[in-house]
Amino acid sequence: MTIFKACLKILLKNKVLLCIYFGIFVLMSMSMLSNKADNEELSFEKKTVKVSVINEDDSAYADSLIKYLKDNSNIVEIVESDEGISDALFYRYTEYVIKIPKGFGEAVSNNNRVSIDKYEVTGSYSGVFMDNMINEYIAKMKIYGPDVPDKVETTVNMKGREKNESNAVYAFNFTAYAIMAIIIFGVGALIAAFNQREIKMRNSISPVSEVKLGIYQILCSFLYTVVIWGLLVAVIAFALRNEGTSTATYYMILNMFVFCVSSLALGFFISTIIKSVNGRTIAANVIALGFSFIGGVMVPLNVLSSEVKIIGSFTPAYWFVSANEMLNEALEFGFGDIALVWRNMGIELLFAAAFLAAGLAAKRHMAA
Repeated sequence: MTIFKACLKILLKNKVLLCIYFGIFVLMSMSMLSNKADNEELSFEKKTVKVSVINEDDSAYADSLIKYLKDNSNIVEIVESDEGISDALFYRYTEYVIKIPKGFGEAVSNNNRVSIDKYEVTGSYSGVFMDNMINEYIAKMKIYGPDVPDKVETTVNMKGREKNESNAVYAFNFTAYAIMAIIIFGVGALIAAFNQREIKMRNSISPVSEVKLGIYQILCSFLYTVVIWGLLVAVIAFALRNEGTSTATYYMILNMFVFCVSSLALGFFISTIIKSVNGRTIAANVIALGFSFIGGVMVPLNVLSSEVKIIGSFTPAYWFVSANEMLNEALEFGFGDIALVWRNMGIELLFAAAFLAAGLAAKRHMAA
């Protein structure tokens, strides 16, 4: 009990910085989720998408599709070249480019599989909407021919990614920064306090053995980690209180706990090699921000280059975010269906084991 009280005093001594980290996370999470909810429209039935069409097929079917797109979207003219398409998408002159290939009409009339080249703004819901809308209209043309009757409605509903799931993965991904900053600093403060030379000398003559003291330190650090995990889950639950929960959400909570364990081990390693408070504070900030930027927390994974993703894969944050993204896209949640999610969580635990082993090796080396 005495050791637990000592750990509590150490945390209270650092409460200002810990509260600052937690407050930053709460404010940024609420602000970003609020902006996301205001700016995001998942219903595109009344939205005009900027579409560009490159027609290489001289057929009534191609003309019918183009007429349909003109009636249901905002047609934008662009330079019909690879560079022109890239520039138009980059500068958002258009959101979606469709290239109707030669033989399109023949394929539709023969009820064959239709292949259409398309280019879109990365991560845009407009692209998903246009894909569904075009596929639906092509299906109608296969039934009625190029002259689809006006009475036949082509209704497209966006069902793939529900708003609560999108917001959930967005919120859970952002917790990675707070988890690393708060746990690395807090655990580092707990462990480093007992590693001070004067404290170690005093404890060496106490009735508490070094092994027992180490066990208590681990328990205190783990309890602290669980409390932080619970507080962050509570914040997310409050932020998404009107969104409901899903099976994916519960898996994300589990994934967050695994990531907390990995951050706990990282905090132990850092506290072993960095003795000063200022040094640990700087390390916590640099690691939390650095891992967040290359791991897909601050910048979405689909925006990062392949080179950055390779570098990011050497951090537990990358596997944490990647698992959340997989859960967001999952349709079924049997073990086989989300095997890659379990693999990612396993990799996070391997990082925890590696950090723990490195910390123990460093501790033994310094004691020698």
